[in-house]
Amino acid sequence: MASTESASARRGGTRFARPIFIGIVAVAALAFVASLALPLLVSTDAAKDRLEEAVSNWLGARVTIDGAAELSLLPDLRLTLANVRLEGRDGQWSADCPLLSASLDPASIIGGDFAPEYFSISNPDIRLAAMTGDENGSEPPLHRAQRELARLFRRQLSIRGGTVTLEHAESGANSGHERDPAFVEDAPGQVTYAPQIMALNATFKADENGENAQLDGRFDYAGERFELALGVSDAEALTGKRPGTLAFELASPSIGITFNGRIMGKKADRVDGSLTVSSNDIARLVGAGESPAAIKTLRLSGEGIFSLQALEFDRATLDVDGNIADGRLSLHAMSNRPSAEGTLAFDSLDLSAFEPAISGLLEDTGQASRPLSALLGTFDLDLRLSAANVKMRSAVLGRSALALLMKEGNLTIDVSEAGVAEGTGRAHLRLTPASGSPDLYSLEANAELMNATPVASFAIPLLPRGGRASMSIQARSRGETAALLRRKLTASIRFEFSGNGVEALDLDREIAALGNPAFTGPNSTGGTPLVRLEISGRKRGENLEIDAIDAETERLSISAHGTLSRSDGALSLQGTARPLPTEPTEDGADKVSTAASPPKTPFKVEGTLAEPAFLPN
Repeated sequence: MASTESASARRGGTRFARPIFIGIVAVAALAFVASLALPLLVSTDAAKDRLEEAVSNWLGARVTIDGAAELSLLPDLRLTLANVRLEGRDGQWSADCPLLSASLDPASIIGGDFAPEYFSISNPDIRLAAMTGDENGSEPPLHRAQRELARLFRRQLSIRGGTVTLEHAESGANSGHERDPAFVEDAPGQVTYAPQIMALNATFKADENGENAQLDGRFDYAGERFELALGVSDAEALTGKRPGTLAFELASPSIGITFNGRIMGKKADRVDGSLTVSSNDIARLVGAGESPAAIKTLRLSGEGIFSLQALEFDRATLDVDGNIADGRLSLHAMSNRPSAEGTLAFDSLDLSAFEPAISGLLEDTGQASRPLSALLGTFDLDLRLSAANVKMRSAVLGRSALALLMKEGNLTIDVSEAGVAEGTGRAHLRLTPASGSPDLYSLEANAELMNATPVASFAIPLLPRGGRASMSIQARSRGETAALLRRKLTASIRFEFSGNGVEALDLDREIAALGNPAFTGPNSTGGTPLVRLEISGRKRGENLEIDAIDAETERLSISAHGTLSRSDGALSLQGTARPLPTEPTEDGADKVSTAASPPKTPFKVEGTLAEPAFLPN
């Protein structure tokens, strides 16, 4: 009985094991036959044409396969193509790929249909043509890029070890190639471009319906490693077919960009959201090398509507080396003529660190030697700046407001308000191309300071102290560079000091000593009170020509003229001092003794502004 049951069990096990064994053998045989047959499917010219057509449909590009095709089963079903050239249908990009592989759906092999699930491209040489896309009604570059990006998100794609080269579409001798660091002219008429982006690694992925699209990548550019992340809620939002949101981050040692918002417009060409751009190393960002940059750190953040054509900040915060301003800002960087427009208000503006760079703009080297037409003719500005106080190395200004307008090569600067030494200052400067000569510029400037308090800390005897001061300057110049404008500048200057408490050098004592060499009056520890002091002059080259100095003390009326060297403060003045009319006192004596003050005392002043010497003339 037991043996009967055992035999029955063996027959049942055999009944189930036999189909399993047959199935394993069949699969193995099929795999063996497929391993022999599948390579034949992709090795013929007809299959190669079919592959080119299939890859073209997958990637939306013209495809040429110059190398071998290989189909492997393990570890997955994968098609590998060698020496593949991809080219955009609009001719604006191409990629030479030593290896392109695609992971296939096994079921797609039936009937010769190769349906890819995942693409991998190794060491592609990608070339992009820089075209404006606006001529002859062609599609703008942004729309092309968005369409191509949405297409790439439809396929799972990875790129490893790629390079990207931007090639200009212009041709001819005046195409601007000489200004492109990636351009090399091997021979006259032969153009070669060096790759700008190296070691490109990127991964495109999205859900089957195109949602949750994500691009992650890294690459080397200008000697820096960049990390990039782009997320789109729906790939079709990039073409305007569906609503969606966007999140973008780009980071390198010298710059960081964070961008988030809602995609807007029928062509998905705007984003309503927030943008932050920051740099902790401006010198490295602009390629200053070892040269110190005037600005060390920069951060711009805010909310608004942004596109490649314009960054429109409704609310912006600008931080330049700790100087923080709030306001509105509009930047157009990608247009043919970049521009910036807006209003920014600083609580406090410290310009101390920038003064050497500002002074350098007028020196004979560097930017001051560049043609003004090149500096002013490349972009436009319309900015209004204000600050509760402005700090400089030699002065502190109170509330100040400035308007800067640069348009089509014309520059206008208006200082409508500047608190200077408890007074108020105003200034206007206009720089315009001269008629008939676009490289020659004319400068007109004027400035005035009213009711200021002279600085008492100057250790210069001839400078007045106390009272109130007013000043006006009018200047003109012509030249092709800022350095030439400075050298050819002519200016008229007028100072006026008035009010109680104005003091300068002890003029009464100095003049009395000139008129009477035996004068031995008491030494003065202060200065002579001035009733009035007016100075007018002109800048001529490196000297100030002083046309007139008119001063009045309680005893004397003094007039003088001469020159003052701007380089070392050397003085050369000639003048005359006359006693004021005397007023008799009650006892019949004169209020002013004329013994020490002859009717007319000619004099001259030599030495320097810091150490003047009064001499008989």
